[in-house]
Amino acid sequence: MPERLLHGGSPAVPMIDSASISNLAAYRFVALEQVETLADAVRAYGERVGLRGTVLLAPEGINLFLSGQRRQLDEFLDWLGDHEPLLHGMSGKWSLSDSPAFARFKVKCKREIISFRDASCSPLTRSAEAIAPKTLRDWIRRGCDDEGKPLLLLDTRNREEVDWGTFRGAKVLDIDCFTDLPDAVAQRSAGWSGRRIVSFCTGGIRCEKAALWLADHGFDDVLQLQDGILGYFEQVGGEGFDGACFVFDERVALQADLTPVSPGAGMTDEPSTCRCCAARSTVFRAGPFHRGSRAMSVDSTGSSCAQGRLIRTVSAVIADAEGRMLLVRKRGSDFLIQPGGKPEQGESDLDALSRELEEELGVRVVPGSAVLLGEFEDDAVHEPTTRVRTRSYIVEVAGTPCPAAEIAECVWVGAEARPAWRIAPLSALHVDPAFRHWWATLGKQPQR
Repeated sequence: MPERLLHGGSPAVPMIDSASISNLAAYRFVALEQVETLADAVRAYGERVGLRGTVLLAPEGINLFLSGQRRQLDEFLDWLGDHEPLLHGMSGKWSLSDSPAFARFKVKCKREIISFRDASCSPLTRSAEAIAPKTLRDWIRRGCDDEGKPLLLLDTRNREEVDWGTFRGAKVLDIDCFTDLPDAVAQRSAGWSGRRIVSFCTGGIRCEKAALWLADHGFDDVLQLQDGILGYFEQVGGEGFDGACFVFDERVALQADLTPVSPGAGMTDEPSTCRCCAARSTVFRAGPFHRGSRAMSVDSTGSSCAQGRLIRTVSAVIADAEGRMLLVRKRGSDFLIQPGGKPEQGESDLDALSRELEEELGVRVVPGSAVLLGEFEDDAVHEPTTRVRTRSYIVEVAGTPCPAAEIAECVWVGAEARPAWRIAPLSALHVDPAFRHWWATLGKQPQR
């Protein structure tokens, strides 16, 4: 029998009327005390009114991404300002969608609301000078600032985000996460002197820290784009920007009019059928140990099915000495899934995976142990016409997995095990077969 570890019960996720969903992204750098207490209050309020999204709290401030009715979100901001006066009058970037951009509501306490790991660049003590979107548009048209200084646009986002789109001619750093920025700048900054540098990111939070770091490390005339790319889209449109802006929610990426686009995907020529719309499709490209995966929601143009939403996650394959794989069940769910979750803004795959495993299982990823098993996609188990696409890594962990946070149960599953709970299609049809193949290539045999 599979081994089982149990943890608590769960509240139901409230339903949201799909008509006129508003999406809000906002942040504020401000010194907060009693962060855990504030988190408890925010969590209770959000669950009571049925918000969805993520609120990150840290001693340096708040960073939030929410979906709901506009009235709900306005009332939440009012309540937040009344409950914590330092957060009064918060504004943010707004967009609309036909369905919620998030599946559930989460509140998390962190060391930083955006991880940079350099306390000298704290916006709590000083601010980087910002440039308004309309002014930047004018500079882009001329190629220089008001003083005639050549313009250098610096994209502070990671590779995946940049692949979706960026400002025409921008300098990109080819980084996996925001903490890689200092090393990348050191390697690529030859010829930057004498130019007006404008750092930018999705919503402004990363480029605010980046601008401070650049100013501290010998770069003069550094500005940050006020409200980031989303603020630019909202106030100016897409002039000077090629492509779309990647966002860390189920919409995946937004066009210049702030409407979602269908994500592109790597493909093979192996045919399959989309379960959302029954259309013929091609298989999403997987990792080196994968030998085919079915039912991918990718059509002949390389786009995900227009009838469904796509959730992007990163997941872990944790195995014991007998070849059994660890699966988890979230509170309120009847399905076992891979451990992991959705990357937060600016996180690399492995940063996100390390955070999720520590928060939800109490284990740490052993440095250097991660091996990309593949990238897989299948139906979400609780949301009709929604797909989940995951980048799955085989990892070693330090510590004993114990259910915490959203996790109700951990189960070690062997090749022939029949756990009491159902296994989600993404794990059963894709990750597990790929893992069994990988295990066999090492000369080991999974448990029978």
